[in-house]
Amino acid sequence: MNDAIMREKVRYILLHEWDPIGVSELTEAQDEYDSYVQPMCEIINQGKDATEIYSYLCWIVNDYMCLDIDEETNRIVASKLSMLH
Repeated sequence: MNDAIMREKVRYILLHEWDPIGVSELTEAQDEYDSYVQPMCEIINQGKDATEIYSYLCWIVNDYMCLDIDEETNRIVASKLSMLH
């Protein structure tokens, strides 16, 4: 998959399926998670598995955003993202 398509897929999944702060319906917040797209693409392209992607998502939510972790959502999203490789 080319890089542009990968970025768009990752961006969509992060915004519409992960969305830990609940902004996917807000027009002005469509770029809310864009800063995580490139690092996530790099993780995926390195062949990291769903467990490692899950850990990264949890780190973002808990350590960076200071929010409670939704383990089920993070697992589902990590699995979907890992399948992009």
